[in-house]
Amino acid sequence: MGEEFPPGKERDKYDESFGNRVRTAHELTTESAVRGPGESPDQSGHSTLNVRAEGGVIRKLTVGGVTVLTSTETAVDRTDPVDGDFKDDFLQPVKLSTGTISLLPYGSSEGQPDHGSGRYTTYMVGKSIGNELELMANDTRRGLGHLKTFTVKPDGLEVVDEVVNTGDSPAKLSIGEHYYVAVDKDKMSEVKFVDAKTGAEQSIKVRVERDGDKQGPIYGPDETGPLSAFMEALRDGKTLYFEGFNGSQAISIPGIGEITLSANAEQEGTDVPVGLLIWHRPDSDTICFEPVAGVKISDEGRELNLGITLAPGKDMGEAVKFNSEIRVTAPQAAV
Repeated sequence: MGEEFPPGKERDKYDESFGNRVRTAHELTTESAVRGPGESPDQSGHSTLNVRAEGGVIRKLTVGGVTVLTSTETAVDRTDPVDGDFKDDFLQPVKLSTGTISLLPYGSSEGQPDHGSGRYTTYMVGKSIGNELELMANDTRRGLGHLKTFTVKPDGLEVVDEVVNTGDSPAKLSIGEHYYVAVDKDKMSEVKFVDAKTGAEQSIKVRVERDGDKQGPIYGPDETGPLSAFMEALRDGKTLYFEGFNGSQAISIPGIGEITLSANAEQEGTDVPVGLLIWHRPDSDTICFEPVAGVKISDEGRELNLGITLAPGKDMGEAVKFNSEIRVTAPQAAV
């Protein structure tokens, strides 16, 4: 289990050291510089990205005038006193229901922020030039530096996360991205995993979240079928673990068309396995596709957040790089 998050009155000390005071949302917008001859801003080849610096959160991604990624954020009152363990809803300046979120540190979220400290800090802007935006954060408490680079493309978005051990002891973490794809909740049954070459619907092998305890979710045995076969569980807020993810997957989304989600990770030149979690916030108009490294499901169905260990160094320690991309590869034809 990761380091326990400081309880009670230690909250203010933690907030001060990591810069987690509630701040006004800092919004940044960048547009793809690539556009075809004669194309207007709402046509193919033009994308826009809106990012909030607090948490490095994607507010909205549009491609060809169509919303691909979106967010629904709910303010949380942080003035009430806390008794005992920290509550996730209390900690968050807002409920981050979308965005690209690094999972720092590793281990159960019991007694510490869900998905890690990086979710709550305000990132500094490194550079914002043309279609590229850099955000930077330094978790001095755990000795981790984080550089997040967004590159807006004519057909989508690439996000590169680089986390380095800046401390003097080994650091453990897992890392991933949350892509909340815009899907009308009444059309969720139309979402399909498809063959990238033929467009034919694919059956997928998944494990469905069945239960949970203080050590995390517990998943059922392997099941195979189209995504629609698991839609009831998804609508109920159960997570699906897609075991067949091989680094790239085409997905048909009603209202958008066919998207391709790709992800890979490496640590000091060595590939790190990447899995894919699928989740839906009940009654929301999104489905979350979450590629992640450092997390796996055991044979017994236990979610193991094993973490990636980064060794320290004399000047700078080891680093892990997580690259993910979401592209609209076949836009839905206008009706």
